[in-house]
Formats: sequence, structure tokens, C-alpha cells
Amino acid sequence: MDCEFNTEKFLMPDGCASEFFENPILQFKCPPEFTKMAHENIKLGLKCGLEFYKINFKNFEEEIENGTRSVTWENVVDYVEIIEAPKFFGEKILELLLMVNYSNLLQDVAKELNPLITVVEDLKERSTNFHSALKNLRNQKGLPHFKKAYLSRTLDRINDRINPKLQKEFEQLKKVKYENIVKYKSNIMSSKEELAFLVYKRSEFLGMPSDILNQMSANAKKIKNLNSSAENGPWLLTMDPPISHAVNKYLKNKLLREKFWKRLTQVGCTKNYNNSEVIDRLREVMERLAQINGYASYIQSILANSMAQNSSTVLNFLEKLYNKTKDKVNEKLTNLKSYGSLLGIKNFLVSDLYYIENKYFNAYRNVNATAIQQHFPKEHVINEIFNVIKDLFKIDIMESKDNDDFYAPNVRFYNVYDVDEEHLGSIYLDIDSRRQTKTSLAWTSTIRRSVPSLNVKPIVLIAANFDLQGTLTIANIQIFFHELGHALQIILTSNYASQPYKDADEAPSKFMEHFALNHEVLKRLSLPRIPEEILNHIDKQHRNISCIKLLKKIFQGILDQKIFLQINESWSTVNKNVFNKYDPMTNTLNLCNFKHIFIYGYGGSYYSYLWSEAIALQLHHYLYQDDHSLKEKAMKIRRLVFERKNMSSDFEIFELLLGSNIPDEAYLLQYYGL
Repeated sequence: MDCEFNTEKFLMPDGCASEFFENPILQFKCPPEFTKMAHENIKLGLKCGLEFYKINFKNFEEEIENGTRSVTWENVVDYVEIIEAPKFFGEKILELLLMVNYSNLLQDVAKELNPLITVVEDLKERSTNFHSALKNLRNQKGLPHFKKAYLSRTLDRINDRINPKLQKEFEQLKKVKYENIVKYKSNIMSSKEELAFLVYKRSEFLGMPSDILNQMSANAKKIKNLNSSAENGPWLLTMDPPISHAVNKYLKNKLLREKFWKRLTQVGCTKNYNNSEVIDRLREVMERLAQINGYASYIQSILANSMAQNSSTVLNFLEKLYNKTKDKVNEKLTNLKSYGSLLGIKNFLVSDLYYIENKYFNAYRNVNATAIQQHFPKEHVINEIFNVIKDLFKIDIMESKDNDDFYAPNVRFYNVYDVDEEHLGSIYLDIDSRRQTKTSLAWTSTIRRSVPSLNVKPIVLIAANFDLQGTLTIANIQIFFHELGHALQIILTSNYASQPYKDADEAPSKFMEHFALNHEVLKRLSLPRIPEEILNHIDKQHRNISCIKLLKKIFQGILDQKIFLQINESWSTVNKNVFNKYDPMTNTLNLCNFKHIFIYGYGGSYYSYLWSEAIALQLHHYLYQDDHSLKEKAMKIRRLVFERKNMSSDFEIFELLLGSNIPDEAYLLQYYGL
């Protein structure tokens, strides 16, 4: 097997190789014809990745032995890579082996992965010298505080604080944690299959878009093996977007909407597939793992390495937002209920909310959505977005025509260059809809990480699921900017040692996203040039729909904090108390299906989305408050926020740019129309 470290070869169809690699449960979503290829990609990725690090270890050891290399702050990223490699691969192998219990398809994978465990253990043992080198660097006199803090966080991640007597318990609990995460994922997937249901009458679907009917018909064929057509059915309603979004927003049938909503809120908590015990077990294990790592609690271990620093600051930030949002939301809900009565909806339920809101907005807007979209032809928009990036940040994103043998039609490959033509990295762009196989609206994945010591440049995938008829919606443009922000952050960050705190991690992508509502930028992207009155309408449209979304994010952030702060109470008790105090609508969140905090690593830090967004809005205000220095300030943002070449902490970066390291919620409230 060719183990050249060239991970762009590992892309599976639909651009989700790295996402599949990070989340093997996606096998349940992937079409059967892709499953074998996906498993082969995982095995190849692990084998080649381990081979790469074995070679790198050998090179480092030889250089240390002959005295040509010693650890310094400038090359610390190399040591971090070396130390974290066995931990990373060990966890991936463990998760894949645990998945064998849930899928016979992975039996062959397990047989080939078992020998790799020996390689991982060897790498762990050989990394001891590098581990000691990091400790020595951290203890050097005169090292700035933020550098010491970074090294401490790094050593925490590799379990530097663990008492050797507790090492065995720690390893056992890690396995228990992964077992429960896998069970949590599996319960969600299995319950979705159980809750999906068929509808046989076309008359039940008044208001539903034709592409969604096509999707539901395809589901009936694929999942239920039924002879189905979009015109005559039957149609299978599954609990995943885009079907769930379309049902809530467009379906006229109130009884069917209510039936669907009730099932949607049961994902992960049906009789047969219930995450209730799994959640409390995960909370218990996460708490104990943090204590073994030297922290008083799990929430302290998360927030000690954040801008917020403690839960009091987080809750104060969220409570301020809540108190300034709740009255506006209650007022809007009252208006929506009244408008629902005009539509004949007498008994207002939460399942009616998004349907009525969509009808209300369409009734009072004076510009047709299609008319707006026609101003934004896809090719022109993409080219102009890259030109905006070039003008502001001196970054050239150029399409490469050297290789068009990609995993799917319409996938494109771009190289990213600095102003002096230095190659910084590359981007796969895959934004066309393939709803049969793509399961998310949009995401950014690292296909290959940067390895500065070997001059290995990063490769990033930007994937989306846009319904394109040659044009883009404003929402598409926002998402594109957002994902491009993630991609540029990965490519421009000079090395891993300067990665941001969790609650500042989304700031670059959120900052980029807000260009999509900037009038001057939208004028550049439009063809023909969009009139000012339509731009004002877009602003009004944004403010009209935003405050309920904001309250939902606030609520989720508070619940996330409380669920880990009140560790001695069951999750259901905490959940009930938070709902009763903060949520003006009922059943808007199901913790049994809150993947962000139990799967995606946002437990204790879900507030980060709002925190980062507040920072991003302040950065935009900073950028545009004086047009004369616009490009100068843009380059300053590039250096400090994206590249982070001065290795500053987030505290210093945002203190320098914004005058404070705690975000000002006023910008956030203004953005959401409050």
C-alpha cells in the first residue's frame, strides 16, 4: 500500500472523508456503495498517518541525538505534533474498534487496525523525551505568561497532570467515555430510523417544495424499498434536514406538522433508543476525568482555557443577553399567534411557529426572494468574494486546472497564495447540492494539516449543499463567507501553537460571514448591480427573523453551562428547571439529541458561538469605522486574528484591537434587531 503522505487522495465521494474519519457513525448515513470506500479511506488514512509520524519521530530523534535540534518556542509546534500524534491516532482506533459492536461492516477494519495499536504504543513511549522538553521550556525564566499558559494547556491535553497512581483509572474511564459517545450517536441514528414514517396522500403535502417531495420519494425507495415517485408517493418523512426544515417552514397541514414535530423531539429518547442514562453517565465520566487531570470539575477544565475563564462570566454574559431579548421575543410570539389566527390556526403550538413566521414574512415583504437571488450569479459571486479577500487581506485564491479528476462533478481545486506569491495552502470547493449523499448544509474540514518543519502546506475542504440554479441566495453567500473564514484560519494560522481559545475559535468565520450583509460588498457581488432599496429590504428581512434565533442560542448556552455545573442532579431535572425559567416556547431543544455538547466537543463551551459572534461584530465595527485606514486595519486583523504570528493570547489580541477582552453584547443586540 502506497503510504506517501498525500491525504488529498483519501477524499471519499461527497467530500466527507475527513468528516467520516472524525465521526465513523456517518457510515449509517452514507449510501451502501460508498461504505466500503469510506472504510478503505479510514484504514489508509490511519496507516499512512502513522507511517508519516514514525518517520518524523525518527528524524527528530536523530537530530536530538546529534545535537542539531533542541526545543525552542519557535519550533514548539513540531514537538506538540509529535506528542499529540499517538494520542490522536489511539483515540481514533479506539473509537473505530468500539464501532464494531454497532456494525458488522467494520469487522474487517478492526482486524487491520489491531496491529496499529502496537505502533501507537511505541510512539507514546518514544515521545517521552519530547514531553520532557516541553516541560523544560515551560519552566524557563522570562518566558511570557501567554506562552507558559499555552504550554500548560498543551501538557494538560497530553495528561501531564495525572497522578501515575490514577493512570489506570484514567485509561478505563476514557474507554467508558468513548463507549457512551458511540452509544449516544447510535441511539440518535437508530431512533431517527424508528421515527421516520410514510405518508400516502399527495394532498397532505400542500406547500411543500418539489425538491423535498423528490427527496422523500427517494427515501421511500432507498430505505423502505418501495416503488415510489415524487408525484404519486408514497413519501418517507425522515428526521434530518433538509426535510425537517421544510416540514416546519412550508407544510400547510397543521396535524401532520404537529405529528412530525412530536417525533422530531423524540430523537434519541424513544423507548428502544434512549440516551437518558447515557447523558448522566457521560457527565459523570467527564467530571471524573477532569478531576484526575487536576481540576476541581469538568466545567473548570473547559473554562480555564478560555477567554471567559469561569462560568460566572459566561452566565453573566448570557443573562445580560437574555434579559434584553426576552420581552422582544414574547412580543413577536404574540404577533405571530395573532397572525396565525388570521390563517385559521387557533390553537398555537410550537410546531406552528416557523410556518407562521414564514407566512408572516412573505405577506409583508415587498421584494420577491427570486428577484433578489437573480442579482447573484454563482460564478460572478465566487470570483468577487475572492477579489474582496485579495483587496482586503492581500491573499490570492486561484483555481488550479492541473487536475480535474475529483471524486464528484463540479468539485474545484484552488491554491492560496500570499501577496509575494508564496504558496500558503489549498482548498477543495464542493458546494453543489447532492442531497442523496450529503447530510449537512455546509462544513469545512482539514484534509491535511500544516507541518511547518517539513514544509507541508494545509489542504482544506469547503463543502456545502446549496440548491443552485446558477445563482446564490443571501443565505448561501453568508454560509460561503463563513466557511471561507474557517478555511483561511486553518491555512493562515502560522502553527498549532497559536490556535485560539475555544470561545474565540469561531470569531474569524463569524467575522467573514458579516461581509455578506455589507452593502458595498453586496454591490460588488451583484450582477446587475443591486439597488439600494433591495439592500435595505435585506437588512429588514434579517432583523425580522433574528430575535427568536438569538434567544434559542442563549438558552442552549445556559443549559450547557447548567448541565455541567449542577453535576449532582440528573440531566432531566436540570433540563426542566432551565426550560421553566428561560424558554418562552416549550420543546425547542432535546438534550438527547444535542450532539454539539456530547459529540462535537462543545460541552461547557456552547456559549462560544455567541461570544465569538460578539467579537466578530466588534471587529467589523473596528474595520469600517474609518474608511481611510480600511486596508491597513484589514491587514492588522489578518496578522492578529487569522495568522496569529506574534503568538499572542486571545486576551492580548482583542485587548489590542477592541480595547477589551470581554465582548460587548451591545453589538450583538443591534445585529439581531434589538
